[in-house]
Amino acid sequence: MKGAASLFSRFDIASDSGFRYSVFSMDLVQVYIARDSMEAHFLRGVLAEEGIAATVMGENLATARGRLPMTPDTLPSVWVAHDEAPRASQIVEGFVATSRDADAGNAPAASKAKWTCPTCGELVEPQFTDCWNCQTPRPE
Repeated sequence: MKGAASLFSRFDIASDSGFRYSVFSMDLVQVYIARDSMEAHFLRGVLAEEGIAATVMGENLATARGRLPMTPDTLPSVWVAHDEAPRASQIVEGFVATSRDADAGNAPAASKAKWTCPTCGELVEPQFTDCWNCQTPRPE
């Protein structure tokens, strides 16, 4: 992951016997609990586009679904470095607001109705931005 090195602090330690080793420490803050792994990774990508390194934790617990309840402790979550948390929180707020609007059906009117491709005349479902038949972009 690009920029992931900024999530970790490295400490070089020398033992009494002369052996040197490195210890990595994470000072992370949870900024979002996702519904599933896909949503968590999508938000991680949004944060990365804004220059904020983030990591997804807890996604492997999905393999235990059925034995573990779906709670904030077992759902995938997005974590960022402590010093990036305020900026990341603002981005997460925008992400949540956009997600709620889409879930509530408040998407722009252009995306709610089927549209006809101007090139091939195919009737295209509203979720497509390009014609599935000839790849012509939906007219504005």
